[in-house]
Amino acid sequence: MSLRTRVPAHSAQRGASAVALEAYNNEEYWDISPIGSATGKVTISWDDFRNPSITASENVNVFSVAHLTGGNWLNEGSNASGILAAGSVTSEAISSWSPFTLGAIPGAGMPVTMVGFDGRIVENGALLEWQTTSEANASHFEVERSTDARTFQKIGSVVATGYSSGPQRYSFVDKSFGSQRQTVYYRLRSVDFDGTFSLTRAISLKPESNAGMAGVYPNPAGKSTSVTVTSRVPADKVSLWDLLGRQIPVRTSQMPDGSVQVGLTGVVPGAYVLKVATGHGTESRKLIIE
Repeated sequence: MSLRTRVPAHSAQRGASAVALEAYNNEEYWDISPIGSATGKVTISWDDFRNPSITASENVNVFSVAHLTGGNWLNEGSNASGILAAGSVTSEAISSWSPFTLGAIPGAGMPVTMVGFDGRIVENGALLEWQTTSEANASHFEVERSTDARTFQKIGSVVATGYSSGPQRYSFVDKSFGSQRQTVYYRLRSVDFDGTFSLTRAISLKPESNAGMAGVYPNPAGKSTSVTVTSRVPADKVSLWDLLGRQIPVRTSQMPDGSVQVGLTGVVPGAYVLKVATGHGTESRKLIIE
């Protein structure tokens, strides 16, 4: 999700020099555009429902305002307050504007860097899938479920790889999903060996839906300049991500038959994740560009 806003011009001075981050929230960002020549501060908040996967430390002081600059997410200030369940962090004075999100400064001790967490309905229940790009001292993942997006209960667990510097994929099937008659919310609790943990954002699935992608073609894309995504329900958003959790800018076009065409011009060959968001949830497909 991205939100665009505009800020009025006022005077302030640029704060401390920005430095590289250890992690950042790859689920959402805010694209802020100034009105005229503006300088100001950015405050980003979090809560228990919209708790990004980077909140792995018990110390909220590791959180910072992450600023996309020159293709990299940099730290623009870590004046944080609150607790892991709810809080906010404010940047130093900023005079150059582009996307912002929540970040974590080096030394946060992140046991897991997660690319994404998605769910879809399958014949025997709800299939939950996620991927990590690195793990350090990671013990396991606890799958939690809720019907009100506030009170969650553990329904299962998956053992983590523990230590890894490359992509690791996981899945879990909630076989009792078919008995549900209302929207079901899921989230992951990533637990370290010392007991510290982080929570992903919550995703939702509707039992009455039969959502899911019918196809992505061609795949592998070969020398094609675009791929076509078809879905059983209208797609609200289609996005392309690399295996490090970075969103790749692409142009999408809604076709008369309801499919979505995704332009690949300028995208370097490699493995990517194509995410399709509908009113019933988000589904991911691996896309190979040759």
